[in-house]
Amino acid sequence: MSRSPSEYCIWLLHDAVCLRARHRRISIDAPGLYRQASTSTMLSIIDDLLPAGRGKVLDIRLGFPWSRHVVVPWQDRLIDDAGWLAWTQATCDTLGIAHADTHIALTPLRYGLPRLAVMADSAMLDAIGQCAGRRGLRLRSATSTFLQAIHHYRHAIPGPDVALVLRERGTLTCALRRQGAVAAVTTQRDDSQDERQLAPIVNSLALSAALPAPARMAVIGDGFKPAHTATWLGPHLPRASDVGEQDKGERKP
Repeated sequence: MSRSPSEYCIWLLHDAVCLRARHRRISIDAPGLYRQASTSTMLSIIDDLLPAGRGKVLDIRLGFPWSRHVVVPWQDRLIDDAGWLAWTQATCDTLGIAHADTHIALTPLRYGLPRLAVMADSAMLDAIGQCAGRRGLRLRSATSTFLQAIHHYRHAIPGPDVALVLRERGTLTCALRRQGAVAAVTTQRDDSQDERQLAPIVNSLALSAALPAPARMAVIGDGFKPAHTATWLGPHLPRASDVGEQDKGERKP
């Protein structure tokens, strides 16, 4: 007998939207319901996908291009959230990254280490929240698919100094971690099939950030052939399913 889900999660990806009901102990790649989408159709498809669920919660996971990441250098003199937000905006100005009407969230503070800013369009988040509210759903959290993947595999990442690569439906996010903090990050089209094609991307990012290229690489996502210095941590996105499979909950033993 299936249990009625109390939580839902929706993924916004560059070419699709995915909805999945969530239960405790559900696997990261448990089936989800996908719909092809574009920038102009994303909100209408979300409106069609979201179920009625009064009292239930909704989490949002933002992939590229719906979320962007900026490494914010450590600054000794900052003492509060407002100061860090202003410093993040100044960093964006220096890099030529627009941040007007943008929601910015920073990773937790660790003394002496850079922080990663996740940026998303405020109007889009508000529109999704309103759509959820019409269904009786409570919007609980929103973060990037990249940070969600790092959190999920945090105990499997091979060391504090490593290149992290996230493969996501034709896009690739590459980050360099130093002392456990993201020190550089980039997102681009993914044409890679094995470690040899990823190494030049890692080396280019290290060169542009004036950092040494890590000796180890960890890859998250399907369709990758690990070799030599790369470690495959596991899958990333829900598997595609039809409506019948989507409605199946985790079954009791």
